[in-house]
Amino acid sequence: MQLAGELSRHSILSTTDLDHARHAVGRIFCPHRLTPGSELGEGVVRFHHAPVRALSVNWVDYGRDVVIDPVPFEKFYLLQILRSGSAEIGCNGRRFALAAGEASLLNPDDEVSMRWSGHCHKLIVRIERAALERFAEDWFGFYLPGPLNFENRPGWETPELAVARGLVELIVQDFESGVATLSHAKAQRHFEEALFTALLMSRRHSLSGHMQAGASVVPRAVKRAEDYIAAHAGEDIGIADLVAASEVSNRTLFESFRRFRGVTPMQYLRRYRLDRVREELLDPGSDVSVTDVAMRWNFDQLGRFSSYYASVFGEKPSQTLRRGRSS
Repeated sequence: MQLAGELSRHSILSTTDLDHARHAVGRIFCPHRLTPGSELGEGVVRFHHAPVRALSVNWVDYGRDVVIDPVPFEKFYLLQILRSGSAEIGCNGRRFALAAGEASLLNPDDEVSMRWSGHCHKLIVRIERAALERFAEDWFGFYLPGPLNFENRPGWETPELAVARGLVELIVQDFESGVATLSHAKAQRHFEEALFTALLMSRRHSLSGHMQAGASVVPRAVKRAEDYIAAHAGEDIGIADLVAASEVSNRTLFESFRRFRGVTPMQYLRRYRLDRVREELLDPGSDVSVTDVAMRWNFDQLGRFSSYYASVFGEKPSQTLRRGRSS
């Protein structure tokens, strides 16, 4: 029987072979161990997948009781919405049950194990870490001081999370109906930004305490240092230069940046340079190399630069360059 909201138009897998299912699902998410649970019958595994920019919406039914032990996600968040059946999720040493109608949001670095009942149908939204973190930086008005981690408590009890659920349901309805509203790039962007906003507004994450600071007036010392960085980012800049430009003490400058930008002055400088590199690499009209752009923005250790870049943007500089030339 076909269930409402199962993304039936986007089926990519139907099999009784668990090993085949593990490989197919792992290509979309991450490597994992998949083993039968207490029900040993050979049910049909169904996997449906629909991408939307930095999101993908997925319907999964294993047709049997299974235990899933994934490696850390690293590059994505996982929003799981249980349609029917039951589940038990282990996360960072804590276990909680998930009932039909409930949801959980798992973080990229969480240690996770899951057990899904044989009658469990779930809607899973994969959210690219780099995209959500960059949106959060724009939202809060500063570079993130560390990982953006959400609470794992199941449910939709806050109004903001209810909005997030409604947006996911709208995406599913669009794919189910065949209307194809989300075939348009602008519509995809608006849906993505609305979902990100609803998640951040839930105030159930590690940066909730920064929301008030982000809304405050930025001190003049921080603004002076930022202006100096904007004017001289391609040159050699040390902390002494930023202290002199800010016209305050070293300690005051560090504390102001920590409170209002979430990073140290030198971390801000590095992110500013990385952002400028990315702008150049994405410019379809330019004829540049990664090395030339990195050196122009004062990254003389290319291995370290590539590592910084990938950790911030979720891809290698060369991948960004290829995307820019193909656009």
